[in-house]
Amino acid sequence: MTLDLRAIVLALLADDEVRAALRAAMGASTGEEWLPLSRAAETIGVRPRTIVDAARRGEIAVHGPKGSRVVRRRDLDRWLASHAITVARREERVEHEQDPGVARAIAKMKRRRAA
Repeated sequence: MTLDLRAIVLALLADDEVRAALRAAMGASTGEEWLPLSRAAETIGVRPRTIVDAARRGEIAVHGPKGSRVVRRRDLDRWLASHAITVARREERVEHEQDPGVARAIAKMKRRRAA
């Protein structure tokens, strides 16, 4: 009987619980927090698509295959902060060129800081 290691690994990675355990183990070993894309988007108040679009533009690193992508919390915070600076510089303009999802997230962040 020949074991196909690749098939076994792929079968394990198809299981949501196994992927979650691996993500938790990765974060524990590196001391970093990894967030699933949907949770990362929820955390900053945007749609997951906003983060995917930012990743395509090279603004934020997203890891993993489609359907189980994760983002490092520090990368998410850095990306959000860079957009906050951009918006702050443009606040005097009536309209700005930022993605509406990013603008909502920045407004939410400013409200949290003010509270």
